[in-house]
Amino acid sequence: MRLENFEPLFIAMNQVGEKKQRFTIEYNGVRAHVLFLADVEPFLLIFGIQGTNEYFELEMNQDFEVNSFFAKELYRKLIEIFNIQYDPDHKFTPNDFLSFGFESISWTHFSRDGYVIFSFAKSSNS
Repeated sequence: MRLENFEPLFIAMNQVGEKKQRFTIEYNGVRAHVLFLADVEPFLLIFGIQGTNEYFELEMNQDFEVNSFFAKELYRKLIEIFNIQYDPDHKFTPNDFLSFGFESISWTHFSRDGYVIFSFAKSSNS
């Protein structure tokens, strides 16, 4: 799955010489702090779950694509961490998580006291 909204973030980061960025997402009422590492190949998304010792990593290629087939262990971890309840009408997929978490994000950046700050907001149509 291509996470298109990481491309403008990557471009903005490169413009100011940044190679790492941290932000927070919330999925199903659970907060995850995400570290985007653009100084390694493939790129890396590291998710730390707030209030727990849980974390997981996803690799992202130079085209901002993440493998949406998760290993069984990671899939089960996502279900447990994010309190996914069984729904007979819709089986939870990694694309559900990736789409909700990142597809509708828009990035902005600004400078304050010599530090470059990146922020994001959910698009109004999500």
